[in-house]
Amino acid sequence: MVNNYDRIFGEITKVANRVAAENDLDPEPLIELVMEIVNIEDQNRIKRIGAVDKKVEGMITDTATSLMRD
Repeated sequence: MVNNYDRIFGEITKVANRVAAENDLDPEPLIELVMEIVNIEDQNRIKRIGAVDKKVEGMITDTATSLMRD
């Protein structure tokens, strides 16, 4: 039986690989980014951690900047 984490990771990996191939990118940073966002949202669901939108925005900006440099 596949647990929820494995299912989410599988779906994210599949989409990240497709998007990365279409845009000539390394899929690993995309997978890491989305899994970090899933983790933050999950933590926030359990116990409010505050400023989630700003954290997510910063993570996306940092990843995009990094990918543009490569």
